[in-house]
Amino acid sequence: MDLISTIVVITVFLLSFLNEYIPSFINIDKIASIGMAIYIFYTATKIIISNIRGILVNDKENEELKDEIINKLSHYKSIKKKK
Repeated sequence: MDLISTIVVITVFLLSFLNEYIPSFINIDKIASIGMAIYIFYTATKIIISNIRGILVNDKENEELKDEIINKLSHYKSIKKKK
């Protein structure tokens, strides 16, 4: 994401210098800002969805890990298990 945003910013910066010679680039900074905002929103949404799926899917794995830790610790007599 950093690479893409850097390329877009450099491109817009260079195109803004051409504003004097080519009048169709008048609003290139606004167009690029809207494009980057949409891209950042899309990427953030993908990350949030991925994290939520990871939390929901790993519930069984977390339970298995918890059971494994309890079984390992039950071999020690000095550790008492709460019910």
